[in-house]
Amino acid sequence: RMLPETVERLEALVRAGATVVGEAPHRAATLLGGGSADRRVKRAASRLWGRKSGTGVRRVGRGRVIAGMPLGEALAVAGLRPDVEAQSSDGSVMWLHRKAGGADIYFVAAPVGGSFDGEVRFRCDRGRVQVWDPVSGAVTDMAGTAADGITSVRLSLPQAGCCFVVFTDGESLFGPAMHAEVRNLPVGGWTVRFPEGWGAPDSLSLERLAAWRDMPMTDEGRAFSGTARYETTFDAERCSDGQRLVLSLGDVERIAEVRINGRRVGTFWTYPYEADITDFVIDGRNMLTVDVTGSWFNRLVYDAGRPEAERKTWVLRWPDPNAQLRESGLLGPVTVRCVTPVM
Repeated sequence: RMLPETVERLEALVRAGATVVGEAPHRAATLLGGGSADRRVKRAASRLWGRKSGTGVRRVGRGRVIAGMPLGEALAVAGLRPDVEAQSSDGSVMWLHRKAGGADIYFVAAPVGGSFDGEVRFRCDRGRVQVWDPVSGAVTDMAGTAADGITSVRLSLPQAGCCFVVFTDGESLFGPAMHAEVRNLPVGGWTVRFPEGWGAPDSLSLERLAAWRDMPMTDEGRAFSGTARYETTFDAERCSDGQRLVLSLGDVERIAEVRINGRRVGTFWTYPYEADITDFVIDGRNMLTVDVTGSWFNRLVYDAGRPEAERKTWVLRWPDPNAQLRESGLLGPVTVRCVTPVM
């Protein structure tokens, strides 16, 4: 289905030289215009796809219409290469491409619900390739392999991970390159604070981080879902000239908002859960606060096994009340380290 104005505009574009890949619409997309709109769609579709639309290429004006085949095959028939191709056992990446500031910029994200580790082929052969991390801001020079107008870059993206792959003719647009670790500063001894009304205590003291399901709480507390606050302190001193302080949260399930000495550093939702905190710390004792938000799965499992009058959540479809609780919370290890930017 398609609006009559849309299919008529497509016809104008094809006659001017555009290529359209897809099947012919047979009816209007809405009830607006009634039978008249349907007839407009059918007439314009007939002029583009022919009265008996089938498989193949049909010339219309200076353009063409390709129908009856998958997009990849249609691109090959049209003599076009895909802008991005990726191979991985976990699926293909998602991507967007734009040009700005004399560069080709690709936004690349891991498949929905999965990770990606493999070669990505870009239809771009500019000389310099960089990967920009949108979480940490780090910029890494990559050794891409270029041949016949295609550059291959190996990417490793965790679940929900993403990056920018930037192609330029020479100079970097901005930013430092990747960091090298120098030394760690100890972080430990946590207070975890929970909101009222969900079966968890007001606060817990932990020497070692653990998932909420593994903390010393009641069954309802271990099924806590929502946002809990983690508090600890660490001692810091100035790094050597040119070095930076980087906070690593280790493993987080699922989202963390970080504050140092009451100042917001940022929100982190994917690996590596790291942040440059150089401008937030002071010499001596520092307060680290991490608000961690998990999914609602564990609470739904708990409520699914409770009488309806005792439930605190409501959904259209409950999970199995016997399902294993998932790991949620700040899992760590949490470290603060001095690093040296590699220029």
